[in-house]
Amino acid sequence: GPQGSRFGGGAQGGAIRIRYPNPDQGMRAELGLGSYGMFYGHGCATMGERSMGVQLSTRYSTAEDNFNFRDVNGRPQTRLNNDHERFGAAVRTHWKPYRGAKLSSLFDFSRDERGEPGSAQAPSMTARSEQLRLSSGLAYTDSSLLGGKLITKQTASHVKRTYDFDERSSSFGGLSEAFELDDDSIQLQSNAHFYPTNDWSFDTSAEVTW
Repeated sequence: GPQGSRFGGGAQGGAIRIRYPNPDQGMRAELGLGSYGMFYGHGCATMGERSMGVQLSTRYSTAEDNFNFRDVNGRPQTRLNNDHERFGAAVRTHWKPYRGAKLSSLFDFSRDERGEPGSAQAPSMTARSEQLRLSSGLAYTDSSLLGGKLITKQTASHVKRTYDFDERSSSFGGLSEAFELDDDSIQLQSNAHFYPTNDWSFDTSAEVTW
């Protein structure tokens, strides 16, 4: 359908659009504890006013490994190498230079490091994975341009994933006993939509993935 021209080539099967309202002023934080050494924390601060503002947010979570379970035969087992650590931060801004126009930006960074325990039949004690993600976006809306409405959006993202495995006593997944995997991907997207009237629209999009 037409959602591919609006949201990019990855939307052939459909798209769900989530629009967030402008955050309220102030600060808030949340902390939590859970089983297996689970700890998480979230915090954000919003400053500015309706015409110009900025929001800063951060998030962190961690958990230890080693949890008990029963296998398909009802025997007690212990799962190892199942820890994780996640961290992220984001900056969001908006500016309304005049009535009907809005410029907004979003910068986001996240890091996820975890153990890869494998399966119950072929557990792994040393496999580790890490994912780093950096993304940015810039959007501009003008509802009074040439008597119509203009919506533009540009996004860029970089994802780096690594996987290390060094197991001397396991044939994990039938692969070699020691290997390392590195994967990098960069994606650029640009979309522009102009609505001169309620019945007509002009849409352009471009996408580059490397």
